[in-house]
Amino acid sequence: MYEDVPIEANILDGVPELDFDALTPTDAHKRHKLKKFSQSIYSEVEYSSSAVYDYIQAFYVGFQFDKYNKGQQCFEETTLGLDTAFGFNKRMIQRYTWADPMLYTSQQLATHINNSWYDCWQFKTDFIETYDQKKNNFVDFSDLYLSFIFNLLGNSFQLKVASEKMLQASATHDMVTYY
Repeated sequence: MYEDVPIEANILDGVPELDFDALTPTDAHKRHKLKKFSQSIYSEVEYSSSAVYDYIQAFYVGFQFDKYNKGQQCFEETTLGLDTAFGFNKRMIQRYTWADPMLYTSQQLATHINNSWYDCWQFKTDFIETYDQKKNNFVDFSDLYLSFIFNLLGNSFQLKVASEKMLQASATHDMVTYY
């Protein structure tokens, strides 16, 4: 049914083959560059310099978690704790004495990670209480839906302006303004 058709030309003709094991440090630019999102936060880059941090920070800012009790501290201490994990990995590789692993582990647990547990617990508690209070303000689902519709009507002008800006940015291929 299918015939074996010989390939006329190879797409990689003219592209030099690289032996990546034989590259010297001066040839490092010939290696494929890692994108920001594909770097490991424990061995290659600190958490606060990674793409994961950018996504979490955008989520944090978008939902305005800093307006809740201990929201800002939870975010900052968790970030510093994950950065400390990067430093812990580096120090464990460069340890000098038999006591270093115990000292590094206790330092890891006693600093930002320890603080983040309490701050995030208080943030979670305040977040749940706030939304329970908001939910209890509505009688039933129709009351919630009516509130949503009135809020949408109240913000319709801002939504119209924002959508017009998005259309203009899309037409000019300005993705920064678009998003």
